[in-house]
Amino acid sequence: MAEITVILPSYNVADYIGECLESVVTQTFQNMEILCIDAGSTDGTLEIIKNYMRADGRIRLYLSDKKSFGYQMNMGIRMAQSPYVAFVETDDYVLPDMMATLHGLAIEHDADIVKADFDNVVRLSDGQTWALREGFGAGETKYYDRVISLKKHPELYIAEYLYWRGLYKREFLTQYGLCFQETPGASNQDIGFSYQLYLHADRVYFTRDAFYQYRRNRAESSNYCRDALDRLMQEYQYIEEKVKSQAKGTRQLQPYYWQRLFRQMLARVRLFAAYGDKAQEPMQAFVYFQGLFEKAEQDGEIDEMLWNAADLRELYMFLSDIEAYVRYHRLAYKAKMRQMSRFVEKVRARKETVIFGCGREGGFCNCFLQSRAVSTVKVFCDNYKTGSFMGKAILTPDEAVREYRQAVFVLAGGRYNRQMKGQLLGLGIPEGQIVIYGFGIDWLYLQTEAW
Repeated sequence: MAEITVILPSYNVADYIGECLESVVTQTFQNMEILCIDAGSTDGTLEIIKNYMRADGRIRLYLSDKKSFGYQMNMGIRMAQSPYVAFVETDDYVLPDMMATLHGLAIEHDADIVKADFDNVVRLSDGQTWALREGFGAGETKYYDRVISLKKHPELYIAEYLYWRGLYKREFLTQYGLCFQETPGASNQDIGFSYQLYLHADRVYFTRDAFYQYRRNRAESSNYCRDALDRLMQEYQYIEEKVKSQAKGTRQLQPYYWQRLFRQMLARVRLFAAYGDKAQEPMQAFVYFQGLFEKAEQDGEIDEMLWNAADLRELYMFLSDIEAYVRYHRLAYKAKMRQMSRFVEKVRARKETVIFGCGREGGFCNCFLQSRAVSTVKVFCDNYKTGSFMGKAILTPDEAVREYRQAVFVLAGGRYNRQMKGQLLGLGIPEGQIVIYGFGIDWLYLQTEAW
């Protein structure tokens, strides 16, 4: 019997399914069964899966009679025969040692779930791949390398909810009947699943290693669907009406539940604002969420000590006037797009570009410029790093100024931008050749439809 069942749900992912399957079948851990569950693809996905089946007897293909990601996932869980289960979304891929490492940790620590960090991956127009590591946050170490109970750490619910970054003991999933909601489409059905995990998981092990490669700039991703708020409402109706009513131990999770819900709602409000008239009007969803938050406030479940000041302002703005709240976000997004457009115009005004900063913001800045068809970035410069970054050389600021004196210098150093600007001015670069990328990291910026 196979030791791990890998479940791969698919629907029209012909551009990605080959890379995904290749990353699974070439795992260093080979004792697996691989269940491909397709929801009626018409773009060549099925033919690619069948080609892999002919070469690898571990792969089995099943056709779902519903176009529902949740239904596909539940099919896979029901059909799994192995002691452990892993999930891989078929527009992503995984690194070779994922299954071996997670399985070894699961056995060693008798864990019901083992979870790893992951990489946000952007495939650039110049062929380079940029990976941005994600975990619990800068400097956070207390959750790693030990077995913990999610029931005793409800604070993790705010940030740690991605189901595909782990390996699950099948007995644990079946014991508690953990499943995905089977709504149509492929958006948000994992929210209810992760909520159930936090009600039941007593033995969870987190490792700092990262294996899962989460593709961030696929325009067809469910992260960018135009009816995102309605789909979010469907998932929370499921949690409120079905999951909570059948579960114990929800009380300690509630303060974090509301904070996470608000952040999820806010992300989709910004998406709605970005699409403008091209997005589906979500007033029913707004009214539904307003009712939930009003009741939570009345019941004393909104713990303001857990919220930052900006989120609290947003929450009370939303509760007081939905229409004004929506107008605010639409205007704010338009203002930001104008600001970013001016930034792009300044960069395009010169034939050569140097990005000052090789950290997270510098990497994202390069991705953003490429998404706007800016191909003038020649090198990076940095005060502390050497070698190459994203396929381009890293120079010292002195070297960059000597070799690219006529270039535009883009500052992407976050809180260090002021010092970096002073450094360039001291090296003789005129202020008119210095621009600041100060927009942070937001994957929506890479989507051309949002412009």
